[in-house]
Amino acid sequence: MVMEHGIAKTHYGRFGWAGVVVAIAGGGMLWWQQTTAPKPPEVIAPTPPRVSALGYLEPLTHVVRLAAPTPADGGMGNRVAELRVQEGARVRRGQVVAILDSRDRLETALMEARGRLQRAEAQLAQVAAGAKDGEVAAQTETIGRIEAQAEGELATLRATRDRFQELYAAGATSKSILDSKQLLYDTTQAQLQEGIADTERVTRTAARQRQEAIATLDRIAEVRPVDLEVAAAEVALQRAAVARAEANLAQSLVRSPLDGQVLKIHARSGEEVGSDGILELGQTQRMGAVLEVYETEIGRVKVGQRVRLFTDSTAESFGGRVAKVGVRVQRQNVVNSDTANNIDARVVEVRVELDPAAVESFRKRTNLLVTGEIQL
Repeated sequence: MVMEHGIAKTHYGRFGWAGVVVAIAGGGMLWWQQTTAPKPPEVIAPTPPRVSALGYLEPLTHVVRLAAPTPADGGMGNRVAELRVQEGARVRRGQVVAILDSRDRLETALMEARGRLQRAEAQLAQVAAGAKDGEVAAQTETIGRIEAQAEGELATLRATRDRFQELYAAGATSKSILDSKQLLYDTTQAQLQEGIADTERVTRTAARQRQEAIATLDRIAEVRPVDLEVAAAEVALQRAAVARAEANLAQSLVRSPLDGQVLKIHARSGEEVGSDGILELGQTQRMGAVLEVYETEIGRVKVGQRVRLFTDSTAESFGGRVAKVGVRVQRQNVVNSDTANNIDARVVEVRVELDPAAVESFRKRTNLLVTGEIQL
């Protein structure tokens, strides 16, 4: 029995080692299969279906800054004489929002320019009409007076000449008393010659004066084209001066270029207008957001894409739609409150139009910092 037990024991030992060998072989086979089997494909995380960017709120049509005119436009050390609006006020297109202290000076310049224009127009009319009837009549009378005066002097000289001729003739017949009358004869002859010379001189002078008077009359009565051109050119020059003065005066009245709201005032009554201008306007009835998208992601942004906007001032997000994608790469202006996340990045501005439901809530929140998620 013991032997049987030993035999039995011996058989048990043999099968035990065989099982171990089989187990080892099976484990090796399994390891070989695991190491040689193809690995499953690596899972690549999908690109996020959105583009995030920082930005700020402002009117969709930009913020307009009203400035004072430059010296070339009539400005000269401008100060605000009268400010007619307050921050938050609604204004209409063309409404006067401020008056500059240059207005009085420019009004005077305009009056002077208009006076010079009136004078130039009067001179043009005078040249075009020719001489006045009174001037023509006066010059004609002058010619007649010259002729009458010359005729009177000539008549007097002729009478004197005739008298001396008679004396000379009488003396000539008295040759018998030549010795006693020689002096009278010589004197009479000299006076006769002088009278003849005076007659010729008066005749020549009268003729010259008459010709000069006639020439003056012709000049007065003549309307020369060149004179009209000169007068017309002066009128045109003065009209241009008036237009320039009117434009300069208009610059002293600062008008709103749009229907909108006063967002910020930089210069009040009595203050000099600086580089920031007078005030800022915006059409807050159409609010939008300006998002600064990294240049590496701008190619994924298209007009019309939906945008979700977030801000620290409210727990709720609000929506919008991409209205315009910029074309200029610039440095990032809007930075995160966490300075560790700020980098000197290159960005492109994307303008987002807010949904009508959000406009009323953010109408008075220009420049509010927002974070935008553009849905791709």
